[in-house]
Amino acid sequence: MASRQVNGLARRQKYKTTDAMDLLKHFFSNYQWSYWGILTLILLIAAYSLLLVKNKKLCLWLRNWILIPLTAAGGFVIYFIGYLEEGSYESLVTLSIRSFISTFHMFLLHSDLIEVRHDMHGCDEYMVCFAVIHLMAFLITFMVVIQFFGKHALSWLRLKFSSPSESYVFFELNEASFALAKDLKAKRGKPFIVFLDKRLKSRADTEAKTKTLRSVFRRREPLFEQASKMDALLLNREYTESTTLSDVGIARLLRKGKSRLFFFSDNVEYNIQSAVKIIKEIGRMKSAAEKVEVYVKAEADYMIAAFEQGRPKNVNVHIVNSAKLAVTELALAHPPVDYVDIDERQATARQGFTMMIIGFGGVGGYALRYLTELGQFVGTESRAIVVDREMDGKRGEFEARFPGMSHYRVDYHGMTVGGTAYWKLIEENLERLNYIVISLGDTDLNMKTAVSLSRYARRKRETTLHIFVKAGNDVDNGYMRIAAQTFKGIHVFGSDESVFTERVIVNEARDRVARTIHDHYNQRKPSAERIEWDDLSVMKKITNVSAAMHIYTKLRLAGLTVEEIRAMPTPEAYWNALGTTRQENLAKGEHLHWNATLFANEWDTWNPVPIEAVANKDDRRKLHACLVDWDDLEWVEKRFNTPYREYDRDSVRRIYELIRSGAYPETEATS
Repeated sequence: MASRQVNGLARRQKYKTTDAMDLLKHFFSNYQWSYWGILTLILLIAAYSLLLVKNKKLCLWLRNWILIPLTAAGGFVIYFIGYLEEGSYESLVTLSIRSFISTFHMFLLHSDLIEVRHDMHGCDEYMVCFAVIHLMAFLITFMVVIQFFGKHALSWLRLKFSSPSESYVFFELNEASFALAKDLKAKRGKPFIVFLDKRLKSRADTEAKTKTLRSVFRRREPLFEQASKMDALLLNREYTESTTLSDVGIARLLRKGKSRLFFFSDNVEYNIQSAVKIIKEIGRMKSAAEKVEVYVKAEADYMIAAFEQGRPKNVNVHIVNSAKLAVTELALAHPPVDYVDIDERQATARQGFTMMIIGFGGVGGYALRYLTELGQFVGTESRAIVVDREMDGKRGEFEARFPGMSHYRVDYHGMTVGGTAYWKLIEENLERLNYIVISLGDTDLNMKTAVSLSRYARRKRETTLHIFVKAGNDVDNGYMRIAAQTFKGIHVFGSDESVFTERVIVNEARDRVARTIHDHYNQRKPSAERIEWDDLSVMKKITNVSAAMHIYTKLRLAGLTVEEIRAMPTPEAYWNALGTTRQENLAKGEHLHWNATLFANEWDTWNPVPIEAVANKDDRRKLHACLVDWDDLEWVEKRFNTPYREYDRDSVRRIYELIRSGAYPETEATS
């Protein structure tokens, strides 16, 4: 030990008497390995950062179960040896406590080398071990820093240097936005997804607020981790009244490619105000943005009017209503045509579509409208039975807003679910019911009602009664799905996981079909009367999208599949395969569906049509002369010199072209 100290002292004396140039030469000749060590360290840190983004679970396991225990044990041992002198030498307790405290200091990026006995400072082996162990402590601390801040830093870099052709930007990370992002990831492989979300900050103004904040933080924490795992960009920023697109870093994305912006906050006021502000900002951009689709979560469809004035042509706005989305998912997954007896030779249904809606709130109202729209079949009458405890007020408001729905048979019943009158109503209509929708605003009550109906129907009818139950939160949804597997005929719909999906919200395939349908009829008009898709009214877009959705119903009625139509060599072969009867019935069914689409969206029949009218509709009053039965269209055609019934036949002919061109995908024809 003494000779080692002498050697160390001699080396230090040598370095003191060496001039600066000799010292540098000595350093570079003896410590070149240090460069490789530093380079290796940098590469290890970079590799860990990338691994953290790709597989955070593995990184945490390595850190928690290997690096931390080994480093802590090594630190304790190295300090235990270094403190073996004077007072500590004779006291094991003192020695252990000092070693433990110094080990803890390592992870705070602090070294207690000055307290280690001085003779160890000249021991090469000890100093190498000391340095390596402290380096490991630094790496562990660095890993913790990367865990909390690295995702934001890497996301910022990717945002700066990426030029995606299409991007998806969510202006808050919550259950709805994460569900959609997750589905996009599953459907599109590697979509460019960005979450903008500020950190939650503690507020100590009231105890209630603090408790609420903690609850929200616990619920959000796993979402941040899951978003990281899906390779999304997670940025600690927020778009507000005082910020711009450049401030939050997404202005560049809007210029480089098509963008979809999602405002899914539970704060509807924030969604609307932010969307209005961002649309105005896009309109003022010096370098024009590419196509921008804006999705705004709100509870009322009529809020779309707030975005129409001054909206740039390259911006489309979609109102995202949770109740409407739930019914859209229901209609896509379980269209009425799948629950009626079909005569494929005639392309008709053998009996009318009869549904019961239990609970006439937001979901119930949309269900009545859209299932009526999709449940129109030639030669039959659709019927709806609506049950709600507070029916009077709800019915009055519904009929005032949708007067056209009076053209259909809708029986409203104000009664309590489970009461004597309720079960009598069920008994009277049980055999003819095709479809029951339950949305009472309470998840547990929804399922109990469904189970009671299912057990009752099992005893009273031969065929399965199909019952569709609105899901609540994710926890309840899991329970509901288990119950649905137990009772045949019970189906669950409307959870965030099933509603906030690409198919329900974005669905570019359906949008593409709708645009193609519009382009077809647009080209038939004189050039001066043609209207581009982006300039269409909201109602025109709705009818085209609805027509795209209705293709599946036409195919089912005709008994045809996408593969069969693709195999037909010419449009004539397809048309001849249908035959005259199916051609005409499908055209009549298209008109029935078009009528129902407008009736379900606040329009009514314009009857009588004013003598001075030069157009077939009054947009302000939402009245249309063509909202009549098929046979009555003949008079309207003569009045306005337009072959309206031929338009319906054209819709049936166009199915062949849509399928052969790939505009209508096979997945849309699968429920």
